[in-house]
Amino acid sequence: MPHIAIIIGWICAVGIIIKSFHTKVTGDNKKKRDLRQVAVGVVSFLSITLFMVFASFIGMYVSVYLSILAISLTISYFEHGWDGKQMLKAALFDLIVLAITYLLFGMVLKVNTPRGFLF
Repeated sequence: MPHIAIIIGWICAVGIIIKSFHTKVTGDNKKKRDLRQVAVGVVSFLSITLFMVFASFIGMYVSVYLSILAISLTISYFEHGWDGKQMLKAALFDLIVLAITYLLFGMVLKVNTPRGFLF
């Protein structure tokens, strides 16, 4: 299961990096690449990779939550900039998704997932 989560995280992160390479038109009709978005995409990719690699150490649910949070915050940054309210909404939504995932896989289906020191 961690390998599937790593692959899905990589696919999302590559999509984020590709999205960050899109050029935008400025006021004087010059196309400009936002290097800050490229950097945020690369950092998101690296953080997702680290979270999934250390899933057995920190726990599967924690690493999946942090990976989903990295993706959500990056997308929120691309769409709304550094808007704290939007980022808080994304974090709370991700927490709800984590709770539903835990209830479904951990409690109902009793799937053995890697458990770390955090969960």
